[in-house]
Parts: sequence; structure tokens; C-alpha cells
Amino acid sequence: MKSINQLLSILLLTSLTFHQLQGSDFDKGNVQSEKENWIKAIEHYTKHLEKLSLKKKEKYINAMTHEKIGIAYQYIKEYEKAINHHISALTIRRKILYKNHPNIESSINNIGIIYNKIKEYDKALSYYKQAEVIYSNKRSNSFDRLGGVFRNMAIVYFQTEKYDQALDYLKKSNVLNKRDKSKFGRIGYANNYMTIGKVYKA
Repeated sequence: MKSINQLLSILLLTSLTFHQLQGSDFDKGNVQSEKENWIKAIEHYTKHLEKLSLKKKEKYINAMTHEKIGIAYQYIKEYEKAINHHISALTIRRKILYKNHPNIESSINNIGIIYNKIKEYDKALSYYKQAEVIYSNKRSNSFDRLGGVFRNMAIVYFQTEKYDQALDYLKKSNVLNKRDKSKFGRIGYANNYMTIGKVYKA
């Protein structure tokens, strides 16, 4: 019963959130993000962040805003700022969402990706493994997301010249991609084979 109530609460929160965001600086930030005007997007998101209170529904928006700022900083390669905002989003989400919520996994995966970009591979793997646990414990079909996590882990192993482990995770990813009938599954499957080719050439 508790989990059902949590889900209903989150659904209500989400509907209120999107209604509240129309015409806001968050909304304007999204427009700039779509145009890839990352500096202007950050300015709007930051203004929006400054206006938020500590109410629960605004904590939900707060986390989304931190995530958006983190993504924008990632695109302009200011990785330390990006990580700080993604960690803020993750901290808030862990407090207000159930532990296996996809938004929590999204934050974890974002942090792992940035640590991989700055070549802090141990930290990247640590976050990817947290994401793996979340999706491995889910009853719903999460083939594309878990497959993506396995692929990210394979890339780290490839970059650290642990080729056997890279191949193992690429094969795990492909098993899930084959079960995913969407276009994302097909794209993931094709990308994995390209990466497998690189591993064998290494």
C-alpha cells in the first residue's frame, strides 16, 4: 500500500510540476537547450533555481533544474560544475523518491558518464554499478537502460585496456538489446558490434 501511495503522490507531483513550469525560467531554459545555447540555458535555469522554496513539490523541480544545469555544463565541458549539479539532483531525489525510481538512475548514470569523460574510471564504474543494481532489481522491462549501463561499463573497461571484461559487458548488453524491440535496442545492438570490433583490433 505504501508503494502505491508513493506512486500516486509522484504522479500528482509530476502533473503539478509541468503545469507550474509553463512560462517559467525553467521553460525558457529548455527552449535555449533545444537551440544548444548552453550559456543562456544555464542563466535561465539558475534564475529558476534561486526562486524555489523547500516545499516537496519544489524539491522535485529543484532536482530537475540541477540535472538540466549539469547537462548544459557537460556540453560546454565544464565537468566539475556538471558533476556538482548532478550530485545535487541525486541527493534531492534520494530523499523524495522511492529508491529504484528511474530519475535516481538517471542522475547516477549522468555522474558516471562525466567521470568517464574526465578519465576517473574507478569513480565512473562505481556509479555505473549502482545503476546496474537499480535496473537489475526492477520487475518492469528495462532492457534498453540496463543494456546502456552495460555498454557504458564496457567502454570504461576498454579504455582501461581490460579487454576481456569489456567484451563480457558488451555481450551482456547485446543480449538485452536483442530483447528490446524498439529502435533504441537495434541502435544499441549495432553500436555494440562496432565496439566489439574495436576491442578485437586493440
